[in-house]
Amino acid sequence: MRRSSFFILISVLLSTNAFPQATKNNVTGIVADKLSKYPIEFATVQLLHPKDSAVLSTTITDKKGKFVFNKIEEGSYILHLSFIGYENNNVKIIINRQKQNLGSIEITATSKNMSEVIVTTHKSLLNTNIDRKVYNVARDIMAQSGTASDILKNIPSVEVDIEGQVLLRGSGNVMILINGKTSPLMGKSRAEVLQQLPANSIERIEVITNPSAKYRPDGTSGIINIVLKKNIKYGWNSLVVANAGNKNRYNGGINFSYKKGKINIFSNYNYRRDSRLRTGNLTREYFDSTGKTESYYTENNRSPS
Repeated sequence: MRRSSFFILISVLLSTNAFPQATKNNVTGIVADKLSKYPIEFATVQLLHPKDSAVLSTTITDKKGKFVFNKIEEGSYILHLSFIGYENNNVKIIINRQKQNLGSIEITATSKNMSEVIVTTHKSLLNTNIDRKVYNVARDIMAQSGTASDILKNIPSVEVDIEGQVLLRGSGNVMILINGKTSPLMGKSRAEVLQQLPANSIERIEVITNPSAKYRPDGTSGIINIVLKKNIKYGWNSLVVANAGNKNRYNGGINFSYKKGKINIFSNYNYRRDSRLRTGNLTREYFDSTGKTESYYTENNRSPS
């Protein structure tokens, strides 16, 4: 009986060695950039079958570029690496007990040669900041031939009446600055000055509805700052502007300037005709000593000359 038991035990051991079970391993590696050698995060790593390229397992690299495949049987495989902006890379690998860490596997960034790259940008028509609204005149088609009054009509919260007077939020008590400074031209005759100032000489208009104390805005509804273009052209320069409209309205102007060093001499002449039909009604009542009242009604019509 003892010999039989011993023979049976040896037979079981031999059968176990004759049919070994497949060993499963954890496979690790790192995906890195070929040029900089830095690890790549969120790269896709796929384990493919070598015969038909069937996907057996898929994972993504961590912050250190490391990937892990759990419980992979020993054998030959294809490792497929992919990431946005990089060329796909297929690597043949063999996994066994001695080789479970694949080390660093590099992928190459894609590159394309371009003959020419043109980058264009432009400012928006109206920018709203914390303390002001900035209107970029160069983006307005009226800036090619209009006047400063025409530009002000297009700015939100700013109005220009029939006489050319500027109103800010319905109030005519507004301070108008030129390049951030007060100007004697912006006094009682500022309506005529704004109607003669060419719009193409203005870079931007800033509307400050809540000005700081440095502008001394007491009693005003706000500030309109007209920023002029900085012209650095030397020598003689001239500009001719002409506009025409319906109902017998037209204007024109010519400007000359001479600049040499710090000396700048300029002169301009402008003409404007703006005819409108106006109608006015007036009613008056007079009281005499007897308490009687007399009413007078007059109507005045004034046509353009």
